[in-house]
Amino acid sequence: MGKREKDKYGNVTFGEATELLIDIIKQNVILDLVKKNDEKKGAYKKKLEEIYDGKRAFSKLSTATKGSPQWYFSLFFKTILEDKYNLSPLAMITVDSFTWQFFYALTHYTPFEKLKSETAMFHLRKQVFCFIYDLLKRKPIDGIVNKISSDSIKDFLIDSYNDIFSNIEDKFKDIGKNFHIEIKDYWKEKNKDNPKPKKTVSLEKVINELINDNGIFFKELKESYSDNIDDLKTEKPKLYALLISNENIDNFTQLFKDAVEEFINKDLDNLKIIIEEIEEFSKTKINYQNFCNYIKSNKTNYNLDDNISNWRHNEDVYNATWKKLEFILDYLHEIDFLPEKDKITYTHRLISLYLRKNAQRAMKKILYISKSEQERIIEDIKTMINNKNRKPEEFYMENDSDFFEQKDLIYLCLVYQHHEDFDPVKSNEIINKIESKCFYSKYFFSPWLNARAKVFETGKILKKNKELKALIINGYKKAYDEGIAYAGCYLSQFIFEAIVINKFYRREGSNYYGYGYALELFKLDEKESFESFKEKLNKFIKGSKNTEPGKDFIDIHYSCNPCGKQILQDYPNLQYNSELENEAINLNDEGLKYEKNGDFETAKKYFSNALILNPVYVNAYSNRGNLYIQMSEKFIDKCEQFTKNALTDYNIALLLNPKHENTLFNRGLLFYEKKEYGEAIKDFTEVININSKALDAYFSRGNCYKYINRFDLAIKDYNKAKQFQDLTHNPSP
Repeated sequence: MGKREKDKYGNVTFGEATELLIDIIKQNVILDLVKKNDEKKGAYKKKLEEIYDGKRAFSKLSTATKGSPQWYFSLFFKTILEDKYNLSPLAMITVDSFTWQFFYALTHYTPFEKLKSETAMFHLRKQVFCFIYDLLKRKPIDGIVNKISSDSIKDFLIDSYNDIFSNIEDKFKDIGKNFHIEIKDYWKEKNKDNPKPKKTVSLEKVINELINDNGIFFKELKESYSDNIDDLKTEKPKLYALLISNENIDNFTQLFKDAVEEFINKDLDNLKIIIEEIEEFSKTKINYQNFCNYIKSNKTNYNLDDNISNWRHNEDVYNATWKKLEFILDYLHEIDFLPEKDKITYTHRLISLYLRKNAQRAMKKILYISKSEQERIIEDIKTMINNKNRKPEEFYMENDSDFFEQKDLIYLCLVYQHHEDFDPVKSNEIINKIESKCFYSKYFFSPWLNARAKVFETGKILKKNKELKALIINGYKKAYDEGIAYAGCYLSQFIFEAIVINKFYRREGSNYYGYGYALELFKLDEKESFESFKEKLNKFIKGSKNTEPGKDFIDIHYSCNPCGKQILQDYPNLQYNSELENEAINLNDEGLKYEKNGDFETAKKYFSNALILNPVYVNAYSNRGNLYIQMSEKFIDKCEQFTKNALTDYNIALLLNPKHENTLFNRGLLFYEKKEYGEAIKDFTEVININSKALDAYFSRGNCYKYINRFDLAIKDYNKAKQFQDLTHNPSP
């Protein structure tokens, strides 16, 4: 099974996000920078391939540490785009937003049980729409007040090489020159000293090379023509016959040979343009040396104008390579007859389009965001721009009840484990619930949370018990080895805890748990120097006076966990347990007041904030669930979503307290409305077991029995309800 099929669910892995990042400028650009920095190009190419496939460790590859692919990526933007071509600060911020920030959104996100393409689509939409909204609202971004119009954003989204070069041609005509003649002459002048390739290769060698590459070239061809295979029927019939076949047919080898021969001979004039792409076909382990030499040795009249023509009219087939695009940018920069303003405009448009096109191709190849989905995003952006009242959140689905239930459960479990009422059995129930919601949690969250629970369960006796030590160490080890890519936003907390465990067991010499990686990770997150962060981390590790790791874990939670950090920021003087719980009660009470006054949105914020402060607060879950039911009745268009949210809150409340009467009754009513009468009967029965005089539960259960045609049981429950009602209205003297 291929890598893409095997891990299509869960997190976008570190390797995939790195591949996406590199593909935005293209791998050959990185390899050219590698060569200039005295590293071996072939070895570095192999290193990149291992990163993409997840076969290389995180350490020294996770951040912009010198020599990492991200470092070369940053070097390109600094030394080429900013220093050489003078991209404006706002343009550089825009690039940063859709490269680094998108990269970290993908790799620091808690996974949920959806296709990777859906996860990536959510992040892409959120990133794009929020950023553009901020631009339109003139919000300062990284201290820079932007000056960009809505029309310029729309122009960028629909810009094309054809439009840019048409504008350049018109500008040249205005000053009495022909762009194509000028660029050809410039090309000839710059390449007059380049020797002609001496090596000739037979076509048979080329075909054998391509047919023995484990089917990579065939798959690339098929993908390249996936959107326009029918166009090949007349132009390249043998290639058409090949691409509609499969590798299992008897005559595939001969069909492949005929098609490749036809493909090479008919496309010889264009193939040299994409040599750079051929050399890095889908991270192949094959160099295609014969193929490249054959094309070079047979194509003697190549010129840059061929490139421009193909980019302009075949944008989905031919990719602009940086080497050739840079040549055009240099030409525009050097000529003295073009106004400076026009030089800057064309240079920036070409760079922006190059990055955008590469990003679109990379997102299709790596994140499976199709061309049509990307076009839909562009149309939605235009809609938001044209209608200034539309908010960015209307264009991405953040209110996903399945995801939020899983996220709430993970955060609930973390806090519950250091709560004074901690019960190992209940902790295990929550972990099992998380695993039932997300299959991939068994790779990271299950071993981590189970090992973490043991730390709090055993407390001070931990050091004396070798068996428990081994159990906890193995839990962290398993989470690190098998599931680190699924850690999402919990990565910082996990790494810090592992370091504490390392210290507690006096294993400071071991770097297995990611001490070096933690230094890199936090250095970047904190935006401070490597040395100052290293000093801070060492101070934390060496300065702890706690006699048990659980107490350090609580400090880590409130300094590393996203929700914990927010609490520490908003309530710096509150103690972690009792005072936070009291504040949560106050917020819950405020939520009830706003709910009573009909201000549902404000009430929801208060209930949610109460649960951030105290994730084990059953009443707040129950109250928010009740609120969602009211919202589902008021906002009919969002009824289904609010109902799902209510069920999520009721489920978590009952996970914490299975005997919570009010929640059981309200969940029963929800099931009744959904016509899930069997589930409703279970809840009403449980209410009656808790409170034998709960007349509403008898009456509601009677209604359920009526709808499943158990009239005998319905009448019995109605009579019970009437009996308790009569007692209520006519109490005994």
